[in-house]
Amino acid sequence: PHTCVLGTTLASMVPPSLVSAATHAQMGNVVAAAVAPLVAGSAIGAFATAQLALQMPEEPLQWGFALFLVAMGGHKLYSLRGRV
Repeated sequence: PHTCVLGTTLASMVPPSLVSAATHAQMGNVVAAAVAPLVAGSAIGAFATAQLALQMPEEPLQWGFALFLVAMGGHKLYSLRGRV
């Protein structure tokens, strides 16, 4: 089911994220004062959207994600106008 795919994918992102964060912290690329608010906002958003994803059927989630990708691609193309 899609809930297992979501959970597995999210869990697989944790180790690389921790390694990347530690590497950037060692290089001095982390603004310490921004970490707590960003973590809190991310945690709240992740929890809320996970609850929503668990309640929804798979097909609307697929369509929503597809529309999000199209919108992001369109935004990127629009931002590159005149440069290519």
